[in-house]
Amino acid sequence: MRTALTRTLVAVLTIGGTVLVSQAPAGAAITAKQLVERAITATEAAVTVSYTGALITPSATISFTVATNDRTGQGQGTLVSGGGTATVRLVNRTVYLDADAPFWTASSGAAAAAEFAGKWVSTSATTKAGRSLAEFLDGLYLLKDVFRPKLTNSVFAYSGTRTVRGKKTTFIRGHNPKNKSGGTLYVATTGAPYILKLTLTSSKELGSVTFFNFNRPVGPKAPPGAINLDLISVPKPPKTGHKPKKSG
Repeated sequence: MRTALTRTLVAVLTIGGTVLVSQAPAGAAITAKQLVERAITATEAAVTVSYTGALITPSATISFTVATNDRTGQGQGTLVSGGGTATVRLVNRTVYLDADAPFWTASSGAAAAAEFAGKWVSTSATTKAGRSLAEFLDGLYLLKDVFRPKLTNSVFAYSGTRTVRGKKTTFIRGHNPKNKSGGTLYVATTGAPYILKLTLTSSKELGSVTFFNFNRPVGPKAPPGAINLDLISVPKPPKTGHKPKKSG
């Protein structure tokens, strides 16, 4: 089951379920939709990827930075939510969490904060809480979910070029007149056509996610001395994010 944070990311990265208006620039070799399809394929094929971004909704503001290795199923990241910060690692199907007091308090209460703030705790990635945190770090899970919008019914518009983290991109923009939402997708113009950035604007949500460090080494280490929450009766690690309304 996808986590609340992942649901939010999917809502943002699928450009709010929008249906975009297609316009190909004069002399374009392929349509905007074809470029999007190629970019999806290339991005999903990357062995590793890092991404960072922020989401702003009426109920929450979430920022995050993640590095993930889809071949080994490992990753690491930082999540800021509810005024607190948490560092998460996924190593050999075990999830490790080090969160501060505000993060624990906002999600699990003052007692959990008093006992676990500033300490590494662990849980199996197969537990309910473990799955939630593992999915937050699972780039393959996220990319497959995010980059397979309903392309059959969507059309896209070339809008020009921009530089993202020093790399030139073609950006494709659209909007949905019905729900007043819109989004922009930035695709690398040299090398593999990776998706380098996605943004969303709507009346209820704002979001931006940038992708970088494709195929760079990602090898998180298990922290020593982590408290195994699966062996003691204590509050489980907090869930990530909030539960947004379904998009589209």
